[in-house]
Amino acid sequence: MSLFKQLTIMLGVFLIFLLFMVMALNFRSSTEFVQNQLYNDAKNTAHHLGLTLSKTADLQDLITIETMVSAIYDSGYYERISLKDMDGKDIINKFDKVTLAGVPEWFLKVITIQTASAKSEIMSGWSRVGTLEVVSHTGNAYRQLYTIFVGLIKTFLIIAFAATIILYIVLKLSLKSLIEIKNQALAIMNNEFIIGSKTPFTTEFRSVAGAMNSMIVKVKDIFERENEAVRKNHELLYVDAESRLYNRKYLSNALALYLEGESKDSIGSFLLLNVKGIEALKKEMGYEGYLNFLKLITKNLLEKFLVNEEDLVIRLSKEEFFIVAPRITMSDLKNSAKEVLSELSKHIKSINVNKKYKAECAIGSYTHEDSVKSILSKADLILTSANFYDGIAMENQSSSSLVLGREEWRKLLLESMENEKIVLASQKIVQFGKNGKKSIAKEIFIRLIYPETKVQNAGVFIPMAISLGLADEIDYYTIEKTLKYAQKEGYKTPYALNICVDFIKKEGSLTWLDKLLKEHKKAKLFFEITNSTTINCIDELIKFKDLIKQYNHSFGLDQFTLPNSGAGYLQKLLPDYIKANRAYLEDLFGLQDGQMKQESFKNIIISLGIDIIAMGVENKEQIDSMLLLGINKLQGVGIDEVSLMS
Repeated sequence: MSLFKQLTIMLGVFLIFLLFMVMALNFRSSTEFVQNQLYNDAKNTAHHLGLTLSKTADLQDLITIETMVSAIYDSGYYERISLKDMDGKDIINKFDKVTLAGVPEWFLKVITIQTASAKSEIMSGWSRVGTLEVVSHTGNAYRQLYTIFVGLIKTFLIIAFAATIILYIVLKLSLKSLIEIKNQALAIMNNEFIIGSKTPFTTEFRSVAGAMNSMIVKVKDIFERENEAVRKNHELLYVDAESRLYNRKYLSNALALYLEGESKDSIGSFLLLNVKGIEALKKEMGYEGYLNFLKLITKNLLEKFLVNEEDLVIRLSKEEFFIVAPRITMSDLKNSAKEVLSELSKHIKSINVNKKYKAECAIGSYTHEDSVKSILSKADLILTSANFYDGIAMENQSSSSLVLGREEWRKLLLESMENEKIVLASQKIVQFGKNGKKSIAKEIFIRLIYPETKVQNAGVFIPMAISLGLADEIDYYTIEKTLKYAQKEGYKTPYALNICVDFIKKEGSLTWLDKLLKEHKKAKLFFEITNSTTINCIDELIKFKDLIKQYNHSFGLDQFTLPNSGAGYLQKLLPDYIKANRAYLEDLFGLQDGQMKQESFKNIIISLGIDIIAMGVENKEQIDSMLLLGINKLQGVGIDEVSLMS
């Protein structure tokens, strides 16, 4: 129970008790007053009427006596007035049964008023001739008391209501700073840093608020320093100091992820740019001129070739630059390469250098069947052995097993979904613990059965599906098929699904997914988004994450690599886990000689409550290296082979 509720209840009960006691004492005093008033009225009437009868009436004159007694009795304030002679016989006896109107029965049972009576002696000279008795009517007293009671209740309710409103306002104002402190604490749990701007007027709260603000400043500073350390370490590992482009080490890790048979980027084009004589240009132009020329190269490469988020622009060596373009054809690369070479040639002519200078390009293609080493070797071979046309050498494209036009691909993919020729495959994600390893989920992959019984990896057809705008349709198909399979086996196994950003951005997708997840509430899914696509659509991903969290599903980032800005975006997105290549994690954690040299990234991940899953684990040695880093959730062919789901 909140402090506000506790204080409200405690003070409210105390206030009600206090008001009740005051009202009870007031009513008790009123009751005693009415009781005494009854007796005094009876006594005064008895004395006054007795004195009047003694002076003015003869007991034998019954008409006069009755007239005088009736005049008093008819006022309605008396239950009985009787006059008796010395022998106790009634001379006059006026009485009536007590009846009450306007007073509830329960009030009469709860409140007791004693009947008040008074007597007066009737004298004739010095002789006593009779006795007068006056009994007050309690009905009027009950009505009077009931009126007082109703008035007290109304007053009580009005005061209680007003006091409650005032109490609520006062407590709200007093505890407002405490609520802000609570929100600050909750924000820290969500890795948000809110500095309180208002100073509480309550002394105790003021000191607590000050301490909280100081702590938040320190925590924020620690997070930012750790993030900066991660960013700088990442930069030292993967960024060329002169050109600020990614280096060969980054290419090896990133391209290895692209070449996975399941990746949408596993088919594409590459370009190798060789700028011969750049070292000689440095001597003739000077270091500043050399840097300006290098900036020109970098600027042109980024403008012409960094078209999609997945494109890579790499500096392999002093003279070589490498482009990876999953979504661009060789002919498009050739057109861009011509423009780059033309710009570089113009610059050389404008500065009139005499040293020999030559810029050449080699353009080729890659598939998921290639490796990083084979692609680089192929690029060198094209550059050295092919014929050059305007400084550009092109690979002779070999025929593929699936040579289809765009419309043929569209028809094939749509018919394959309709006829369920796109099937599911899976691979275990395991967690190592004290008692060995256990499967925590299975990642879903898709396969195309074409032609006839031949099984095609996703890397063969997913790039074309993306190009045709069918990626979201395939996601619809995969999600629905996975949930049907999970339902068939009784929702026993959690499944991980890689979803494209097109699906999340498409209007109506989240509504469709919401309806489907309601039908399969017992399912447990891990929805994954490729990390490179997250930076420009954080808000859409947060909406997607909020939706799946309603059904207790998990959200993760696949193929994780840090952007140049560092890990700050993770603080806003807060995925449940990230999946990164094993070799990349070893670089990021600085694993050398069996020891971890860099803990900043680990500290950030731990502080954000994010799990790490290492991909591409192929043997026991690699398993041991991941466990040494404290990463116990692993996936790869060294753990489990990808197999079709029956």
